Amino acid sequence: MLDFDLADNLALKVYHKPPFCQGGILRHAAFDAHGEALIRDYDIRCAQGIRTPVRSMSGGNQQKAIIAREIEGRSQLMIFVQPTRGLDIGAIEYIHRQILAERERGSAVLLISLELEEIMALADTIGVIYNGQLQSVAPAHTMTTSQVGQFMMGVRGQ
Repeated sequence: MLDFDLADNLALKVYHKPPFCQGGILRHAAFDAHGEALIRDYDIRCAQGIRTPVRSMSGGNQQKAIIAREIEGRSQLMIFVQPTRGLDIGAIEYIHRQILAERERGSAVLLISLELEEIMALADTIGVIYNGQLQSVAPAHTMTTSQVGQFMMGVRGQ
């Protein structure tokens, strides 16, 4: 939601629940406190604090905001699609740490990525789909980067 400010964006998954909403009335002080906490906890850099329009933030900080919002929802299943595409190395490392921390908390993590190094670094199990067909599913420690790359190009069973 690029046109929302950061506080509203960070509360998208919880705005209808207490303490954000009481008797159908939004409590903006709760939005603000929640936003400030996530900015601090997830190191989101924003020029105007919680009033920063998300559209004006760097790609890395937009990604951090999305990660913060979704992780704070405490879902049992987290799906990350190209979570680091186009980001600088610092933002990539930060997001990788957040994904691994979510896995350690016990959430199931589905990572969809075209970045082979990212898959090899983060996955416990690797499944490769090519042209809508499942090429391979195996524990990550049993696969080499070369094998995964071949499966990504449609080369089957080796």
